[in-house]
Amino acid sequence: MGWLTVILMCLGVFVPSYAQYQFTALGARFIELTGITEVQYSSIITAPQAPGIFFSLIAGVLVDRFGVKKVLTVGFFLTAAGAVARIWSYTYPSMFICMFLIGINATLLNTNGPKIIGYWFEKRKINLIMGIFTAVINGSLAVGAGTGALFPEIKTAFAVSGLIACLASVLWVVFYNEKKAPMLKREELSAESNSPPVLECLRVVLKSPAVWMTGLALALLFIGSAVMSLFLPVALVRDRGVAETAAGAVSMSMMLGAMISCYVTPLIDMKLGKTRLLMFVYGIIGALGAAFAWRAPRGFIMIVMLFITGFVTTGLSPLLMSIPVKLKEIGTKYAGTAGGVAGTIQLAGSVVVPTYILKPIAGDNNIVLFYLFAASLTLFAAVSLLLPLGGRGKQASG
Repeated sequence: MGWLTVILMCLGVFVPSYAQYQFTALGARFIELTGITEVQYSSIITAPQAPGIFFSLIAGVLVDRFGVKKVLTVGFFLTAAGAVARIWSYTYPSMFICMFLIGINATLLNTNGPKIIGYWFEKRKINLIMGIFTAVINGSLAVGAGTGALFPEIKTAFAVSGLIACLASVLWVVFYNEKKAPMLKREELSAESNSPPVLECLRVVLKSPAVWMTGLALALLFIGSAVMSLFLPVALVRDRGVAETAAGAVSMSMMLGAMISCYVTPLIDMKLGKTRLLMFVYGIIGALGAAFAWRAPRGFIMIVMLFITGFVTTGLSPLLMSIPVKLKEIGTKYAGTAGGVAGTIQLAGSVVVPTYILKPIAGDNNIVLFYLFAASLTLFAAVSLLLPLGGRGKQASG
């Protein structure tokens, strides 16, 4: 039943990621068809991230208060509603709302993933399972972007993603049963009667330095890796003279590195048992990659360096996301709220800082911009040495 839960979670997070990046492949057609502006298109394509910015904290509190099954069921069906309604949405307001709804379940799953996995697996396996979960996210991005343009009509593409979303919702309702979770304590089994009050969840989590440090580490890591998806293709075109289509293909090497790392890095961590050291080394290598990989000689060398950069800047996210649930003062009881707090800090940093702070500082100078991203990863490496890792044995060592 534990692995069935992982499959259901992966299917749940596949839907919003696939639907979002499917739209990127169809963006030019949609703009031509509807006449929306480039700014409106940009806000539509980033709309699935909006729930994460505003609701990460409350998503964790809701699951801690009312239980996984009820809250996630609402999330699955809201995402399905957005995906289905998108078939007939050809105005800016309607499409923005649909894309916003599509991102709700991703927020719930990203925030509460470690908590749900903690119900079904031993603490030493959480990093590995979160790695699989995160790898699916990166894989779904590639599938959506790579197959979206193959559909002859926009409606057909949206109908396919809508059908997948509905199927995922039904499978979740039918097969997920948290009452069978072996790691779920008896007092946590009845969410309605025995779950902690909202204020208690917030009080316990907000006074935990480890949760705040985890959020800071996630923010610094994702600030550094934000360059991958936001600024790399443009920098390759404008500064390196790479053709636009080739720049997209080269950037995919980072996505591939990230996808593989999300599974491999937790295995490396389990084998070495030196989590802090692994994070530090990854951070330093990632900083060097952010600063110099995109300026490497064009061709094979650049692709390999970008692959390595993607590998080390994303593979640590499963380890970081699983820290709160391993903490003695948090555990599965408060893990949802802890994930919400850490996720809010992460998104505030990774969305606001690169776009509204680092970019204005760098201006049109991409070399300076990429140095700033490298500086963020260097700071992450330093912070990683101070992380109060939870759990016992190897996972708590560093």
